[in-house]
Amino acid sequence: ETSTKRPKIRLCAKWTATLNGLDAETDLPTGRYAASVLYLKLATEGAEQPWEYTFSRDGNIRKQDWLTVTEGGLIEFDPIGELSLNATYERSKRDAGTSLSIQPRLVTGSGLLINLCHIEGTSSYSGSQCSVSVMDENGSVCGHANSGFA
Repeated sequence: ETSTKRPKIRLCAKWTATLNGLDAETDLPTGRYAASVLYLKLATEGAEQPWEYTFSRDGNIRKQDWLTVTEGGLIEFDPIGELSLNATYERSKRDAGTSLSIQPRLVTGSGLLINLCHIEGTSSYSGSQCSVSVMDENGSVCGHANSGFA
C-alpha cells in the first residue's frame, strides 16, 4: 500500500499560490491559473524512506491546463491525473550507424514534466532513470541506453 505525504503544488498566473497537503485550500483572486511545480512524497508500507518526486512546467501551458477561479468559486483538481510516458527525438533522416538522441518524458495530466525522483535523504539522481530500447520492425533491439528524465 502506498500513501501520499504532503504534496505541494505551486500555481502560476499573475499571482502565485503554494498549496501544501492533500486537502489544501487557499483564497485566490479571480483569474486563470495553471500548475507550475509539483513536489510529491510517496511512502510505501514497509519502506524506510519515502520517494520524492519533482515535476515542473516545461514550455507552453496547454489550453486544457488552465483553471478559472471565479468569485466565490471552488476548484478541485488533481495535479497528477493520468501520467503519460513518451519519448521525444529529432525527426530527421539518419544515416545508418549515426547516433539518435532519445529523451524519455514522464508528464502529468496537468502538463508537468518529471525532473527528479529519489529516495528521501539520498542523492537527487539515484533512481531517476528510464531504460530506452530502440527496435526494428522485427522486434530486434538496435540500441539500448539508460537515461535520466530531466
